[in-house]
Amino acid sequence: MKDTYLNLKKCIKFLNNCQKEIIYLIVIGLIIAILGAVTPSINGNIINKILASNYKIVFILAIVGGCLQLLNTFLNLRLAKNYLTFRKKFVLNIKRKVFNKILNLNYAKTHENLTGTILNKLNNDTRSIANFLNNIKESLLIALSNIGVLIYIFYLNYIIGIYYLIASISTILIRYYGIRKSIYYHNQSLLLNDNNTSLVSEILKGNKDIKTLQLKDKFDLKTNNNFEKIEELEYKSSYYLEVSNKIARFMESVFYGLMVFLAIFLIKYKLLSTANFIIIFMYKTNVFNFSNKFATLITYLSQFNLASKRIFSVLDYEIENYGDKKLTNVKGSVTLENVSFGYDNNLILKDVNLKINAKSFVAIVGPSGIGKTTIFNLITKLYTPTAGKIYIDNALLNELDEESIRSNIALVTQQPYIFNLSIKENLSMIDEDFNNIKKVCKLVGLDKKIKSLEKGYDTVIGEDASILSGGEKQRLAIARALLSKTKILLLDEITSSLDSTSSEQIAQVLVKLKNKMTIIMITHDNKMALNADLIYTLKNKKLVLKK
Repeated sequence: MKDTYLNLKKCIKFLNNCQKEIIYLIVIGLIIAILGAVTPSINGNIINKILASNYKIVFILAIVGGCLQLLNTFLNLRLAKNYLTFRKKFVLNIKRKVFNKILNLNYAKTHENLTGTILNKLNNDTRSIANFLNNIKESLLIALSNIGVLIYIFYLNYIIGIYYLIASISTILIRYYGIRKSIYYHNQSLLLNDNNTSLVSEILKGNKDIKTLQLKDKFDLKTNNNFEKIEELEYKSSYYLEVSNKIARFMESVFYGLMVFLAIFLIKYKLLSTANFIIIFMYKTNVFNFSNKFATLITYLSQFNLASKRIFSVLDYEIENYGDKKLTNVKGSVTLENVSFGYDNNLILKDVNLKINAKSFVAIVGPSGIGKTTIFNLITKLYTPTAGKIYIDNALLNELDEESIRSNIALVTQQPYIFNLSIKENLSMIDEDFNNIKKVCKLVGLDKKIKSLEKGYDTVIGEDASILSGGEKQRLAIARALLSKTKILLLDEITSSLDSTSSEQIAQVLVKLKNKMTIIMITHDNKMALNADLIYTLKNKKLVLKK
């Protein structure tokens, strides 16, 4: 109950625009619950009056019952409408908050968490919470009605009331045991499914390497084993739920039969009237519905708690941290002052000092894996230095707001991610002016290639820019960066996987950009570095001037 209370408390923050719907749900729900408790009583009294040949009262009760049923139908329609409006607002609030959190996750933390797990939480767990809202609504309405029924049975005959209470508790306990076992195996299944989703995501990303390295059989075996384990856990989850439900229903049948014998005994000894027995008998289904819905309610609460725990764990992830200082009239100089960075006391960079003047072209060379890319991650504030300071112009990077950093620094990586949209859509997300798009594409030497495509700039490039060569993809990424009109351009091993012709084409693009913006390039290709004003090499965790 403590977990449920805490999770419901956290959910309240997502109800900021749902107050009207909540009031309607509570008021209408209570009225429906009362009507649900009253209706069987009217039906029982109708039968009694028929047996007593009091047809006038039968007629009146039938009209009252019909009106109440009509009112109940209207209220249920109204309840459904208000619930759906409430659900839409509530779920949208959660998804927006979670997705906004994902967009602002700390870069390092994003890579620590499995992306498949995060996607499962965003899609499946928000849906589970939404389903809980509907299920809990239905269960609470029935539970409230049945509690009213049980109270009325106590009023008619306390002995049968006690009997029904004992019977209900017994079936609840049977169902509760099965539910607990079911939830345990379901939770295990979810954890394994998260890991398997991440694995499948990696397989899709690395599909080319899997095929060329002949790893299909191994990954097929690995994923199939996971699928089997997941389904086995789901089987056990469903099995315990079904078995406990069947046993509970059998016990209900036994209690029905024993109740008849108990009623006969009570009638014989004048402890129960025939009229009240008929009314009580009319209620028998409602009584055991209470135990059924109570058990169902526990299931929904458990699912809600699990989904909430997973969703709110995303909201607890560490986000990017920026200052509030705005940078204006940016020139484009970059300074690193005694910067160090590492993980778990394992330093990658130590006391790095670097001064890059505005509109200069600087290259950083050295073998892979020694920390060159880390320098870029620090300059773009994807990482935070362990020690030292970084400046853009004369402004301390940690004091700048997000816009000042992102609007002045563009990064092109070794494997840039190009969205599976048209060329125009990819570029217009940065600059909607089509003339600027064509101008930049001409600058990077892509315009002729694009025009040769069947749909020109409206051509969809496919997943991972499959219709473009490696060099064309890199030039498109450079075009995208240039459209952002930043003062600083960072190029991270952009020719490492390209042939000599493609590398030369990109080198020509860089010559055109020289002296127009600050360019910092990481490369292991000495030819690419020849046009740089200064060349640094990274040795022993420090930058050393080479040229």
